[in-house]
Amino acid sequence: MTKVVVPLFSIIIPYRNHSGHYKNLITVIQWFKDLNAEVIVVEEGQEEQLHLEETWVTKIYIYSPYLFNKSWALNVGAEAATTDYLVFADADLLLNHDNLLQGISLLDKYDAVSPYATVVDLSSDESEQARSTYPKNDHREGRSFINFAGGILMMTREPFDNVGGWSEEFYGWGGEDNFMTWKIYKWLDWTTVSGTAYHLWHERNEPDTTSYNANIEICNRIDAYSEEELINWICYSGILKGNSDKFNQTRVEEQSLVIEVDNLGAELSLSVIKTTIDCKEHLQADAQYLEGIIKNKNNTEAIVFIQKGCFFNNLQVQSALQKAVSGRSPVVLYEGDVILIHHDFHDISSYAEPVPLGMNIAHDNIWGGVAISDYKEIEELLILFKRNNTSEIKAYFENCDSVEGACLIKEISVFDQNLTQNDLQLND
Repeated sequence: MTKVVVPLFSIIIPYRNHSGHYKNLITVIQWFKDLNAEVIVVEEGQEEQLHLEETWVTKIYIYSPYLFNKSWALNVGAEAATTDYLVFADADLLLNHDNLLQGISLLDKYDAVSPYATVVDLSSDESEQARSTYPKNDHREGRSFINFAGGILMMTREPFDNVGGWSEEFYGWGGEDNFMTWKIYKWLDWTTVSGTAYHLWHERNEPDTTSYNANIEICNRIDAYSEEELINWICYSGILKGNSDKFNQTRVEEQSLVIEVDNLGAELSLSVIKTTIDCKEHLQADAQYLEGIIKNKNNTEAIVFIQKGCFFNNLQVQSALQKAVSGRSPVVLYEGDVILIHHDFHDISSYAEPVPLGMNIAHDNIWGGVAISDYKEIEELLILFKRNNTSEIKAYFENCDSVEGACLIKEISVFDQNLTQNDLQLND
């Protein structure tokens, strides 16, 4: 009978296919082989390209059509990890076992550990040699590594979750490790091991300065937040942290409509905001248009109605669609939390979803969003839309099934012009 060895800690490596990165990844995971650890490699990209022969490595692929989001890959790996000792490691850094295990032992006392203080950059030839022999300590002076959370970072799970994990608002190069470092320094107990890491050579990719500048702007905005704003953001941004299916295209989504409903004014207004059925995005619609969809069906399996001013994560929409089609009943896009997001993060045309930041509120005029596949119920709902009674619509969905997540809103004044943020009643 084979003895099952329980790993002591989890090593999580984010990966996206770039020139030279595959060889470096193999070198790194082979160096981890003899440790009593589970190794998780999270590949992110538009198509799966990484196929590992190392059967002892857990490989996860996550689809993304956007720039590399290292934070997202790390959060996905943390969700999959089976231990509470998490080691986040780049695919091009080597660290000797003594420093690594010393860092793990320090996690019994500290929330976060950086297991090295300097980095030696290896040449191309030295990197090739490192594939079979660990680099010798030739007393070469390395560069100081001043970003605590960069390269290799060790954390225990509870503090990691308490600071909201890695912030997934950063796409492309820069920002995510700066912000994690800032959170660790501000709220956690941390320490550093005076070790040396070795950086494997690879061709340098030209950084995307547009995304880098956007990431720096996010950091600058965060720096200006009050303590309360920052804590709210960290608490709420973890609601859907580490969802591996965030950008997956689903079969049901290809046969669906997402319609924005503006029933707060004097007249009902409908706008198609997402579809693959012979319609353009942001097509202005009306009740007659929707009645035509209902009558002709046009191979539409389900329709998602979203109240104007409300926003949802892509995964919430996809999950609700799948539930609605399989269960033939309405599915609300959130579980009850209505969260006012910060004004700095309103731009939903950027890569990221709107960032939940602010107060969790209760408001009768917010019904949010729902996925429906039963055309009879869609007809009933259209009648309610025409009445322009938001509390009646909300009551209609009261006992419906729902999916995990929150309803995000920009401004409370969209739903009630007599209210300001200071007047809001907090939800428990």
